Amino acid sequence: DMSAVGDELIGVEVSPEAQGRCVRAVDDLAPGAVIMRSKALAFVVDTETHLTPKICDQCMCVITPSPPNPSPKAPSPIKRLVHREAIICVCGQLAYCSEDCRRAHTPWHQYECGFFKKLRGANVFDLGTKNMMKMMIRLIILSYKDSVPLRSSLAFGLCNHRSSFSALQHANLARVIRFVERHMHPDLKGHASYTSLGDLACIIECNTHHLGYYQHPPASNIGGALYYAGSMVNHSCVPNACKVQTEGSADLTLLALRPIKKGEEITITYTELASPIEVRQAHLKASYFFLCRCDGCVGHEGAMKAYRDAYLCKTKACGGLYVHIHGTRICCVCASPE
Repeated sequence: DMSAVGDELIGVEVSPEAQGRCVRAVDDLAPGAVIMRSKALAFVVDTETHLTPKICDQCMCVITPSPPNPSPKAPSPIKRLVHREAIICVCGQLAYCSEDCRRAHTPWHQYECGFFKKLRGANVFDLGTKNMMKMMIRLIILSYKDSVPLRSSLAFGLCNHRSSFSALQHANLARVIRFVERHMHPDLKGHASYTSLGDLACIIECNTHHLGYYQHPPASNIGGALYYAGSMVNHSCVPNACKVQTEGSADLTLLALRPIKKGEEITITYTELASPIEVRQAHLKASYFFLCRCDGCVGHEGAMKAYRDAYLCKTKACGGLYVHIHGTRICCVCASPE
């Protein structure tokens, strides 16, 4: 029951099939239709690269110092914009827009603050690995506070593909697990076994979505988030749906890009659609352990070009897709009109 976890499926259903779970339409869907709203099980804001503006880790508003000469003629496209200096936690990894948000987050952050501070100085790990480790801690805290064994938590309902990881990846995984075991909050120790920590890391690696803000120029990628229903949607290089996040929430919304018929599988992209097939295939194989056989990869040579011409944002290096929002086609990433 997706509603039990706060997920909302609109005109679609999760379908168990031989090749794995997927999401299929149970009604005809029009372009721009909301297909799914999926709540984030956990999210991480990328504080080490996303320096200005900051994102409040509690209310997800955008924090930026007051502009020297604010102009009413040029309003910001960001609606949840707070003009003040961010409050930075002692761990150096979180920002808050106000003392109220800092205090509201304390019951959770007290279990991760010390770990985040240790992780900040652990230069042996790259940024992507650090974000994955932060997500691990947050999911452990979630199951701990809910008094649910880690292996019974929602995250463990997702695929981990651990058997497909290379020897080098397993070696890196062992280093991650040792660090987490050593530095996690004392109250969390004993809540997760070595094996469950490894499986959790693999789940995060294979299922995390980029966290971004619709209408958040110049770049929308601000971190990562893990979803339950959102992780059931499969990939295509010619997807019929796209994902958006809105300011003030880490939750995921899926919108139909084109008319979708009843019974059709819902797909999104896991990779950069502007890339040539060799690059897309290599990325998907390395990150998600499958060889894409969609129409854009095995269909007619013109299928991918036709799709790009119809949907790919024309803004240089954006990579977003044009989708119907409020009656007009705009990019799901940079919000520029078609």
